[in-house]
Order: sequence, then structure tokens, then C-alpha cells
Amino acid sequence: MRCPLAAACAIAVTTGALAGPLTPPAGAPAPTNKTLQEVEPRTPIGGPDTVTISQPGSYYLTQNINASAGSPAVIITADAVELDLNGYAIEGGSSAGVRVSAPFQDNAVAIRNGTIRGFLGDGVESTTSALVVIDDVQFQQCRNGVNLTGPGVVTNCTARFCDQTGFRTSALTTISGCLAQNNADGYIIAHGTIQECVADSNILQGFIVNQPSEISRCVSRLNGRSGFVVNVRGQVTQCVANQNGEDGFFLGAKCRITNCHAADNTTSGVFAGIRADVKCTIDSCTVANNRFGIIAGINSLVVRNTATDNIVANYDMTGSNFGPIVTPSGAITSTNPWANFEY
Repeated sequence: MRCPLAAACAIAVTTGALAGPLTPPAGAPAPTNKTLQEVEPRTPIGGPDTVTISQPGSYYLTQNINASAGSPAVIITADAVELDLNGYAIEGGSSAGVRVSAPFQDNAVAIRNGTIRGFLGDGVESTTSALVVIDDVQFQQCRNGVNLTGPGVVTNCTARFCDQTGFRTSALTTISGCLAQNNADGYIIAHGTIQECVADSNILQGFIVNQPSEISRCVSRLNGRSGFVVNVRGQVTQCVANQNGEDGFFLGAKCRITNCHAADNTTSGVFAGIRADVKCTIDSCTVANNRFGIIAGINSLVVRNTATDNIVANYDMTGSNFGPIVTPSGAITSTNPWANFEY
């Protein structure tokens, strides 16, 4: 029989053989932690005086900023800058919230993640042709929420109660996932793309697009004048205009609108669910309960649309080119692929 005490002694001897030396090394222990710059490789900034960012890099707010009167809260004069508002607010004075005056370079200036409000000037303004990227910023009670001279990318932002415009751009811009509500105008865009945006309860127009652009999957409702104003050679697809004070959609020369819906827009004046200037294409749209359904300009093309219960007329297409207007009763017997319907 083996002795339990002998086995225990063997374990103790084995364990002791594996232990390291008990005497500590000479000298102070070397540091093993990361430096603050390694943990947070960004530069903190805070007010109340104007902050000027003149070097490329990543910056973040550490507190709310109350801007001094007469000057922007933040001025960015370098490219390759990222400003993270870090959930904080930049609150207003008589100038702008953030002014971007960086020179045109390959690298963008990015602003994200916070609130800019209460400025007599613009929330974010650019004064040069630098590319500006804005994401997840809430603008309130500014002159314009966003006012860009150069190109821009604006995503997931809101602009509310601005004196002039929620979002205004003068160069090629992409805007997506944004809301403009209770401003004078919702969006005034030079040219670019607008996707999945909403204009709601603005005093004047919901969307104004001045140069060739594409608007898709947007909603414009309860605006005092027109829902969408697309002035020249623009394309509008899969959008909705509802309960606006004038036209649901107004199209300037040589525009194209497809698969859109206009309902319950103005009940007075010569306005329509869709009103188009010369040489426009209106294809596969639905108009209901407007003053006029579709008013098409000279040499426009009107095909495959549906109109119902518009007050004065479902279609006014004098001088335009259009598919036959079919009023179905029971089974639809027309085989013309370009037919427009009314009921």
C-alpha cells in the first residue's frame, strides 16, 4: 500500500521545483501602461473662446461650447481634419457654429456626432471649395443649418427651425437620411443626389434643385408651397409629395419623373400633383386628390400614369405627347403599353 503522506510530499516537492525566484530584480519596475496619447490619440478642445484648428488631425469636444459673440465657435483652416462633437452641443452667437475655410485638397474635413444650435449665422458653413463631410449632427435655430460653398456629403442629420434653409449647397453634394422640418425652405441644392430624405412643414418649398440632379425615395409633406421644385434636367424617382400648398412636384425643362406619388396637394390655383415644363417625361406615377392631377408642358411625354379624384381635371396635356387615357370599368381591355388611366 502506498503512503498518502509520501504522495503529498512528492506534490509539494514538484510544485516548489516549478516556482520562480523570490528575490525581486534590482531597480524600479519599468512602466507597462500605455500613454494617454496611445489610449486617446486625438486632441481635446473646448470653449468658450473661438477654437481654431490649423493642423490636420482628429479632435473632439470635452464639453458644451457657448460661442462668443461675433465670431464662430470653431474655425477649421486645415484639411484632413475630423471634428467629433462627442455628443456635446455648440451653442450660438451672432456668427457661425463651425466655419470651414480649409484650402481645396484631396482630404476632407469631417464633422460629426453632436448638436449645433442658436446661431444667427449658419450651423456649418464652408467658404472654400474644400470637401466637407457632415454626419449625425442636429441643427436648430440657425440661419441655415448647413451652407456649403464646395462639395459635400451630408448624412443622418436634422435641421429644424432655421430662418432660411435647412440644407443649402452650391456645388456637387450627396445628401441622405436627413430631415428638414419647420425651416423657411427645407433643401436648396445646386446639383448632386438626394436620397431617403424628408422635408416636413417648411414655410416655403420642401426641396429645390437648381441643376441636373437625382432625387430618390424622398418624402415632402405639409410644406407651404411646393413639395419638390426641380428646375432643369433633373430626375425624380420613387418619391412622395403629400399635402403641400402648391404643386406636389414642379419640373423645369427636360426633367424626368418616374414611380412617384402625389396626393392631397393644393385645392386652389393652377397647381397640380405633377406640373411639368417643356420636354419632360412623366412615367408610371400616381396622382390623387390634387387641384389638377398632371399638367404637362409642350412636347412632354406622359405615359403609364394613374389619376383619380383630382378636383379640376385628372390630366391637362395640351401640346404634349401622351399615351391614350383609359377609364376602366370592370376588366381592363386596353392592350396599349403606354396607356394612362383615370377613374
